[in-house]
Amino acid sequence: LKTDPDFLEQILLNVVNNAAEAAAGREDAEVLVEAVRESKYCKIRVLDNGPGIPEEIRPRLFSPFVTTKARGTGLGLAISRKLVATLGGSLRIGERSGGGTVVEIILEG
Repeated sequence: LKTDPDFLEQILLNVVNNAAEAAAGREDAEVLVEAVRESKYCKIRVLDNGPGIPEEIRPRLFSPFVTTKARGTGLGLAISRKLVATLGGSLRIGERSGGGTVVEIILEG
């Protein structure tokens, strides 16, 4: 994958930190990071087994200053999505089977 390493680092830091914070406090806390090459794309998935994202937040998830955390700016996902778009990719968020969240970053490379 040929990409801007600084942008990719910032994206992954934001997404993995969110996943770790979501899963924190659980005895079985889990954060998985997967990277798979599919044809001309690289798909990076970050999965957690936290509580998931409340339905009422989902439409505004990528808006600045939207957060479900007691502490935090609500800028991480907005910045990450913008950086992924700058790299020509896409960032999607969904529910993880069995509970939690999946963030999928797709980059061409």
